[in-house]
Amino acid sequence: MTLRIERPLVDQGLARWNAMAADLDDAVRDAVARIERLHAAAPWGDDSAGREFRRAYMEGDGPHLVIAWAGDQVGRIIDSGTAVRQSVDGSAEAEAASFDRRT
Repeated sequence: MTLRIERPLVDQGLARWNAMAADLDDAVRDAVARIERLHAAAPWGDDSAGREFRRAYMEGDGPHLVIAWAGDQVGRIIDSGTAVRQSVDGSAEAEAASFDRRT
């Protein structure tokens, strides 16, 4: 049994994956920058209601945890494309080496 890898299809799929991952990375960076600008502006105010909102909103460092989580997820998506590329390349190389041994 031989392994058949349609390189043009794999390359096209991975190019689309990488473009999607880059767009997602840009979108997350833009969203994080906007969130950080909004945090710096402290739109909740400095009255007692604003301070209570800020306390509840920032409890457990929630916003920063979500920002870190989003960045981690983008990294995983980017790394997945790289892992697929490495897996396909390794499979093709192993199949070629196996073919060389058979001939």
